[in-house]
Amino acid sequence: MIFQIEHLGILEQAEIDLSKDLILLCGHNNTGKTYLAYAIYHFLTFKPSVKECAGWSSELEQNLSHQNSSGTEPTIDLLEVWRSITKEVFLTSIANQFQETLGEFFAFPNHASFSDTKLILEISEEEISAALAPKTAILKSPVQTIIDCLFSFNGYIAPAERAAINIFSQELSLNKNQLLDIVLKAEKHTDRLLDLLRNRVNRYPRPIRDNLAIAEDLANLAKNHSEFSYLADELEHDLLQGTITISEAGEIKYTPANATEQSLAVHLTSSLVKSLSGLVFYLRHLAKPKDFIIIDEPELNLHPDKQRLIAQFLGRLVNADFKVIISTHSDYIVREINNLIMLSQPGKKAAKLRKEYGYAKHLLLKPEQIGAYLFRHTCRSSEVIPVTDTGLEIATIDEAEAKLNGSAQDIYLTLFD
Repeated sequence: MIFQIEHLGILEQAEIDLSKDLILLCGHNNTGKTYLAYAIYHFLTFKPSVKECAGWSSELEQNLSHQNSSGTEPTIDLLEVWRSITKEVFLTSIANQFQETLGEFFAFPNHASFSDTKLILEISEEEISAALAPKTAILKSPVQTIIDCLFSFNGYIAPAERAAINIFSQELSLNKNQLLDIVLKAEKHTDRLLDLLRNRVNRYPRPIRDNLAIAEDLANLAKNHSEFSYLADELEHDLLQGTITISEAGEIKYTPANATEQSLAVHLTSSLVKSLSGLVFYLRHLAKPKDFIIIDEPELNLHPDKQRLIAQFLGRLVNADFKVIISTHSDYIVREINNLIMLSQPGKKAAKLRKEYGYAKHLLLKPEQIGAYLFRHTCRSSEVIPVTDTGLEIATIDEAEAKLNGSAQDIYLTLFD
């Protein structure tokens, strides 16, 4: 599925192939990468409704009903229904629903900020067949069933604010409850107080609100058990070097592997633990097969050796059948992804190198699995970065490194040689 968006914040145009297993958003700061990642998350998690579509949907279903008026609960092949739909009109209806809800999603008081935003979706016939061919629907709701089949994504996002959310979620929740209590007790100016409450509660974009909702409900959500808890164990062992638990009061606790008698509250832990504990919790309790995982700057707070390990873990997630989207400025992550690509080559030489450097096969990536996009100050559109058997190059990172190396060499030779 091709996700193309126009006039989103500073971005004039971006086009992302969501069929890729690992998507990298790279480039300068303040070029729209986070906005784009948020918009993709909105697309993955909002629920289109046939009720909001044009009148053609109800007319279509009435026509289908006339074709089969038997007394039993009739069903119909979804591909047959799809062939009777004007594809462009259908996708435009979905895109319009997406655009109309952007203001609330981004917590913008002025929804007109997105009046020019336009989403264009492209779905291949192969994707349509894979989603619809094996399925039938009750005749009275085939269009809604098609929507559910084509747009049944699940997504998790780890925003750049994730460390602060883990630390301050309970304080934010308390503040909201206090504000609500004031409103409920007020006898005058109720409308003004309700407006204040609404603005304070919805002041953050939904990725942050969703993470706050998880952080405020850890004790209850921890009762869930995901089939991917083994990935949480691996993340703890390889990167955190300790374990994450949830107390009865719903607080994140960290126990270092080398000091098991300690149980530290999250605000007393390292920035590494604060940054990755949410991902551990998601994998242990919330993750579902084929989820999209979006991580804004996975390198946050990580030493270079940990950045390499998180890059390897991204490969691990992809090979566990997740789809992963990251924004990154890290040369260490990009270079390690390149290693995972090069070591996926067949033959004895690659096998020998994998053994020598300790790369398991479930970490490796094929170039065709990866979509990479560059964002520059000089261009307000995304650029496709080629991915080959040797990996990919991020021009903005390479340019910065070349300038640093050049100036460092000149300084050294001038002063010390």
